[in-house]
Amino acid sequence: MGISLLSSWLIVFRETFEAMILVSILISYLKKMQHYELVKPAILGGLFAIISSIATGIFLHVFYIVIAGELVEAIASFIAVSIITSVIYWMAVKGRRIKLDIESKVAIALKKGRYAIVLTTFIYICI
Repeated sequence: MGISLLSSWLIVFRETFEAMILVSILISYLKKMQHYELVKPAILGGLFAIISSIATGIFLHVFYIVIAGELVEAIASFIAVSIITSVIYWMAVKGRRIKLDIESKVAIALKKGRYAIVLTTFIYICI
């Protein structure tokens, strides 16, 4: 039980750290481009992502209790393997262009306004 809890905590820590890095890149880019008014919407998008992640976690926990736990673990394992494999493939193919992609998407979002920044931050954290 202790090892399982530790591994879960490490995964949550890694994902949280990655999300913080993405939001930091977005906010630093907004400040660099002198769009200080869009920093708050970026933070708001991050908060929406956190709230939706917590709600999803609660839903999945309740779903896990109601339905047989082993079935849920098996389904989650298959989903996780497919997601991790696709992310590794994507990183191998397009990893060098991440910064340029983020900057171009943020530039597009800057043209669209505050709601686009909220949505961009939300998507970056949730994905």
